[in-house]
Amino acid sequence: MYSTCLQGSEPNEGDGLKLLKWQGGKDRLWKHIEPLLQLDRVTGRYIEPFLGSGAVLFRVVCARPKMRIWGSDVNPALINLFQAVQIDAAGVYSKLQELPWGPAWAEDYYDIRDAFNVIKTQNLSKHALYAALLIWLNRHGFNGLYRESKQGMYTVPVGAFPKPPTMPTMASLQEFQALLQNVEALGTADFSYLLNYAQAGDVIYADPPYCPEQPDKAMFTNYSKEESGLGAHLRLLASLQAAHSRGARVVLSNSSGEITESVYVDHGGMRVATRVQVPRTGGRGERRPTEEWLLTF
Repeated sequence: MYSTCLQGSEPNEGDGLKLLKWQGGKDRLWKHIEPLLQLDRVTGRYIEPFLGSGAVLFRVVCARPKMRIWGSDVNPALINLFQAVQIDAAGVYSKLQELPWGPAWAEDYYDIRDAFNVIKTQNLSKHALYAALLIWLNRHGFNGLYRESKQGMYTVPVGAFPKPPTMPTMASLQEFQALLQNVEALGTADFSYLLNYAQAGDVIYADPPYCPEQPDKAMFTNYSKEESGLGAHLRLLASLQAAHSRGARVVLSNSSGEITESVYVDHGGMRVATRVQVPRTGGRGERRPTEEWLLTF
């Protein structure tokens, strides 16, 4: 199956098969990320502490299906989705079939968002309905965003689409289920948890929320109630430096700018290995080009 891995079996899959749409997803950067990971030299594990939509992790599984893979994210809804698909893709598909996918879907958006937030407070894991609700909201919400309030409630408003979004096929969920069988460690955790295990022979890919354009703006904002402040980036830098000192290879992606340069290059000793122009959607939905950096030690 890996010869056609993530090629896409659903309509309008321009960048290949996806489990989630994702603002800032790295599908289009994979061709730049892969050479820096040097997967053919990895004798240990691939470690990714900011899974997001899983775009890079799934491509690593495709490229190296026998590699040991560890992944985590601070967002429990994302980890529940991956775990639920990993153990019960058919159950997730069954729950998706119960949700509205027709032309009148927008009438149900806020009721479904409320239902998702109720389940979210129960701290469930490997839960098929919780996973299905996230997929549905992700496909029908504004611009592929994931945002939470300070109370941890999902707050993304309804999106606007020229035609109703489509439900994932059973075949696509089964492909993701097969890929996830290769992930031996998958859980909700602060990034430091997995990074503390990194050692010689491992490779780390870290894709934290973007640094801001202004130093007085919040960082790691809205993605999870658990993350905030410049201190989070400095703490991440310290964890990456420690892993590098133990012999792990490190690749980091983030937006270009003075704050990224100050934290990771000037203070952190990393270098910008690749600069890539990518489209980025602003707060009002407009798309503008921005430069993304891929950094290593």
